[in-house]
Amino acid sequence: MKRKYIIIGLLLITSIFIIALITHRREKFYYIDLKGKAEIPVKEYDFGQITYLDTVDYAFVIKNIGQEPLLINKVLPNCNCTVIEYKKGKVLPHQQTEIKARFIPKKTLLGKNSASILVEGNFNNGVTELKLKGLVTDVK
Repeated sequence: MKRKYIIIGLLLITSIFIIALITHRREKFYYIDLKGKAEIPVKEYDFGQITYLDTVDYAFVIKNIGQEPLLINKVLPNCNCTVIEYKKGKVLPHQQTEIKARFIPKKTLLGKNSASILVEGNFNNGVTELKLKGLVTDVK
C-alpha cells in the first residue's frame, strides 16, 4: 500500500515537471545577439548638491547609430530612491529614445549619493549602466 502511494506521488511529480517544461516561456535576453549600436552621450549625470526634500529629474538619451533596431528589454534601478520611465521595445535606426529617471533622496542617506540604472538590450555588451550622483544635504 505504501509503495503504491510512492509510485503515484512520483508519477504526479514527473507529470508536473513535464508540463512545466512544455509550458515554460523562455525570456529573451538580447545580449546573445548584439547587433545594435547605440550612442549614449551622458552615462553619468552629476546633479550637484540638493537637500533631502528635493528631487532630481534627468532624461538619459539613447541614440540608435546602427542599421539594426535597438531592443530595450529591461531597465532596472538599483534602489527604491530612483523611479524609471521608459518606452519598452524597438528604437529604429537613426532614432532615439529617453530613459527618464527621478532621484528621490531620503533624510537617512545624507552625503554623497549615487543611483545606478541597468539597461538590458541588444547593444553595448548587453547591459549598460547609467548613473545619477551628487551630494544630499540636510535643510539649512
